[in-house]
Amino acid sequence: MKENVPRAAKKLKGVEQIPQVSGEGNFPVARNWEKARFHDVEAARARLKSAFESGFLTIDQLNRALDELKSQTHSKTLEAFLEEKMDARKFGELY
Repeated sequence: MKENVPRAAKKLKGVEQIPQVSGEGNFPVARNWEKARFHDVEAARARLKSAFESGFLTIDQLNRALDELKSQTHSKTLEAFLEEKMDARKFGELY
């Protein structure tokens, strides 16, 4: 894929394409990363809102986490919570 896709795209469409996902198995080999990132952010916001509404986060923690989502780097605590490796109660205690 890494060699053939750029060459074929240039020949067929006149533009360069560089594949971002490769592998074996029954799954798509392309992904709209911009759209996926939007959905990931929306899911993260929903998870944070749910933790706040359940009483596990203060409004200050919620606002700090939402601000952190806008940045390029996230704390390990926030990442663990968003990846569901940490429950909302523990996240609220540590964050």
